[in-house]
Amino acid sequence: MSTAISDLRDRVAIVTGGGRGIGRAIAFGYAGAGADVLISAARNPGEAAQVARESDSLPGTVHAVQADVTVQEDVDRLVASALALRGRIECSSTTPRAACGSSTSGS
Repeated sequence: MSTAISDLRDRVAIVTGGGRGIGRAIAFGYAGAGADVLISAARNPGEAAQVARESDSLPGTVHAVQADVTVQEDVDRLVASALALRGRIECSSTTPRAACGSSTSGS
């Protein structure tokens, strides 16, 4: 039985936190199905770059972008990078840590 997501050739995906854990697995899954994937890394760009290198044998591609999704300018750059690939974004995945960010209490 195949574990491939589906045929994602000619599709573009953004995966936040793609340098490790669940985000890394999702990025490899998308790229394994043929998608062009942009992964963001806020604090560990080396890990994201390693994921991109490890994806060379997959049908799709993985591109690492240093971006903190809690910073609007970084998000804009991440989206612009994705749009530069094919002019559209079909898939996205936000890991829980990236989605929640870090919050501080005022008290």
